[in-house]
Amino acid sequence: MKRALFGPVLCGVVAFFTLTGFVNVQTPEDKILSKGFQAFMDGDDRQALSYFEEVVRINPSNRAAQKGLEKVKIRLKRLVAGEKAKADDLAKQKYREGRSLESTGDLVGAIDSYHVAEDAIPGFKPAVKSLANIRKKMEKTSERKRLNLSTWSFARGVLAYLDRDWAKAWRIWTERLKLEPNNVSLANATALAENNFKRMMIKEQEEFFRRGARAFYAQGLYEQAQNTWDKVLLIRGDDQEALEGKARSEEASLRAAGKGRNNEIHDILEEGLDQYSQQNWRKALAAFTRLMEIDPSFSTAREYIAKINSKLKSPDYIPTSIAENGNWRGSRPSNQGGESVKVDGEGENFAESKKELQSQLNRDPANIRVQQELDKLAKAQEDESERVYKDGLIAYSQGNRSMAIQFWKQVLVINPEHKKAAAALRKARAEEERTAEQGAAQ
Repeated sequence: MKRALFGPVLCGVVAFFTLTGFVNVQTPEDKILSKGFQAFMDGDDRQALSYFEEVVRINPSNRAAQKGLEKVKIRLKRLVAGEKAKADDLAKQKYREGRSLESTGDLVGAIDSYHVAEDAIPGFKPAVKSLANIRKKMEKTSERKRLNLSTWSFARGVLAYLDRDWAKAWRIWTERLKLEPNNVSLANATALAENNFKRMMIKEQEEFFRRGARAFYAQGLYEQAQNTWDKVLLIRGDDQEALEGKARSEEASLRAAGKGRNNEIHDILEEGLDQYSQQNWRKALAAFTRLMEIDPSFSTAREYIAKINSKLKSPDYIPTSIAENGNWRGSRPSNQGGESVKVDGEGENFAESKKELQSQLNRDPANIRVQQELDKLAKAQEDESERVYKDGLIAYSQGNRSMAIQFWKQVLVINPEHKKAAAALRKARAEEERTAEQGAAQ
């Protein structure tokens, strides 16, 4: 009887002391088990699951790992249930938003909302039904024999937009917009299609580089992996996988080159990456600083130190330029048409900065860094001008023409070549003049 009880009791005691740290972990199996319990306590359920599964693979009779698997699966099940509830709430919210937009005549905006609802819950019936109704209506419109070209072109674009063929929708609407530069609704739809197309292309490019970097690393081509992770970071500057992948690629590259690499550097790097992923900035900074002391040539460690120092200065993730200059949107004029246009210094200097960088590039066409800076600046200019342009469209749709005019003036300060803003501004000013004339006549 005593012998029968001894085994289970001993297993429980060993599991307890292993978990609480009173026993020195010695075997590889126990090391992995300890990591699993630590990940579980930290709330990293998916990592804990992989550790426990590895222990069970090594030793299927390990009761502590089996118990850990059971607990982590229960928690993951609850997590999945919580995520499903959030997805359900998002789908319902976006469906209501779509209905509201559709009732105002904004079919394109409504389609975007219905798409988000459908993505949140695949086959979400209310969204699917609404999209089908829009499609039926647009197909009927496009097939009518007697129809003005503007309505026909818009319907064709909507059908492409429903299929998420952003490029085709943008192409159809752009061609029509050349003939109707003052059509604000068409301009808004064109902008949405263009932005969706660009996001799709950027995402595809990002995934292409991400897959390439993983493949290079797996094949031992560490320099190529490091360079490819750099391309991902140009698109998504704070991507955790790319940051860690680049650091590990450089460490492996230098190790392969035999430049005095040792396990200590590898361990410190992993510690720094782990602390950074958990947003323990000061601990991460200490780890990367130790790396630089051991090996000053470790460029990725230097980049991490710069990022961490930036985050420590701006704990709320406010970009430095905004933190120093203030959010320029706060200084916009209100509904006062005669007030001068105010934008921040950066907004006013886009054209000048681009001219300076282009001059440098003309002198040194092979300078990749200058080309990258020029591309980044052009994208920032485009993003800012598009954002303010849409603010103007929103103000205009709400009947606040004076504020819309102020927004579109700001767009032309940021980007003087923004044709849609210029066209919208001309139309709004003409409407203001007509209103003023009608008021004087009365």
